[in-house]
Amino acid sequence: MIKTDFLYSNASISVRKKRLAGRWILLFLFFPFLPVEAQSVTAEANFGKDTFSLGLMMPLTITIRHTDTIPVVFPDESGNFSPFVFVKKTFFPTVTHKNISEDKAIYYLQCFDLQHKVTLPLKCHYVQKGDTIPLNFESNTLTLNERIAAFDSVSLLKYKIQKGIIIMNDPINPYILIGAFILAVFLFVMMFLFLRKPVTNYLKRQFIRREWYNIRRQLQRLQGQTQNQPVYFDELNKIWKEVVGKDQPVSLRSLTTSELLPVLQGISDLSSEQIETLYNTSQMADKVIYAGIPLKKNELSVVSETIKQLLENLYMNKIKKI
Repeated sequence: MIKTDFLYSNASISVRKKRLAGRWILLFLFFPFLPVEAQSVTAEANFGKDTFSLGLMMPLTITIRHTDTIPVVFPDESGNFSPFVFVKKTFFPTVTHKNISEDKAIYYLQCFDLQHKVTLPLKCHYVQKGDTIPLNFESNTLTLNERIAAFDSVSLLKYKIQKGIIIMNDPINPYILIGAFILAVFLFVMMFLFLRKPVTNYLKRQFIRREWYNIRRQLQRLQGQTQNQPVYFDELNKIWKEVVGKDQPVSLRSLTTSELLPVLQGISDLSSEQIETLYNTSQMADKVIYAGIPLKKNELSVVSETIKQLLENLYMNKIKKI
């Protein structure tokens, strides 16, 4: 009875060993057909060289190998390429062989970093069971080919021009623009406050000068009418009465010579000598126009020059008072 139990136990052990060995054989045979989640995804990024030159475009080749059921995601232009600058990219069609796919893209980058060595911390991703998993590359470290001995903005600008690098102007700081605008407004207000009166006075003086130039031209044209003394004196009276009585409530042209004297005496801008000159000119005009008594040529010249000088003095006094 004991011997029989021993034989039965040995037989059970032998059967279990055969079953275990069969399982290992099946696992080995079907290993290539296991679910894709057990497969690995590999990524490689390579510049193709270990040195770079400032501003020159460099191709970065990124290759991802994975099973054909796993989606992969390449970085776009908004990715972190620092200290490099993204320029453009080129994608290639996916190549698949025996359930293994290979995706490849070339990124063209530029670098303006003056450090002796620079590293690109770029990442790709793949999707597994709804989760996005990053793929880290081996650090791609590049060494700068040339160094600028004494770096300054002028040297960098000359270097970029020499290498044919596209120079892009940096955007202006908005705070500088706001400060410049506030300063411009402040200066404009100050100029308006402090220069308003001088500018206004200057414009007034220019207006008075221009008015006097017009009167002087009228007097010069009037010199050609001295042969017809009634017409000459009539026009002369119109000119000086309009100038002297410009600010008076009553038009001087509507007054007779006898009525004119008290009005002239009430004008503060006229001196006693000027009042007498204007009154005498009005009396001589009455003799020529109404009495028909002409003046001698030399007397007519004196009257013309006296009126011209009187009017000029009146305009110059107005300018001095401003």
